[in-house]
Amino acid sequence: MKEQGVDYRDGNYISLGGIYQPKKEIEKSTVPVALKRYLAEHKTTKIMVYFDNDFAGRKAAETLKIILLEYEVKNYPPPKGKDYNDYLVMKRVSELKKK
Repeated sequence: MKEQGVDYRDGNYISLGGIYQPKKEIEKSTVPVALKRYLAEHKTTKIMVYFDNDFAGRKAAETLKIILLEYEVKNYPPPKGKDYNDYLVMKRVSELKKK
C-alpha cells in the first residue's frame, strides 16, 4: 500500500488468521468470528478480502460473497505467488536483479 501511495491508516483492517474454512454446503457457512464482531461494531457496506491465491482462499472469498449478501465483498488475491508475502518477495527479488 505504501508503494502505491495509499495511506493504510485511512481504512480498517482485520486479520482472520488463516483459520476460515467454509462448510461443504456453502449456504450453511458462518461468518468468521473476527469479521462478525467487526461488522457488529462498525457500519460498512464494503468488504475487501486479500486471501491467499489458492483454492482455499478463492473458496473462502466466494463463500463470504454468498453469505454476506448485504455487503459488497470484493476479492483481491495477489497478482503472483500464493500470498502477499510471496508476491512482495518476488517483486523485491525482481527489482534487485534489475540493478
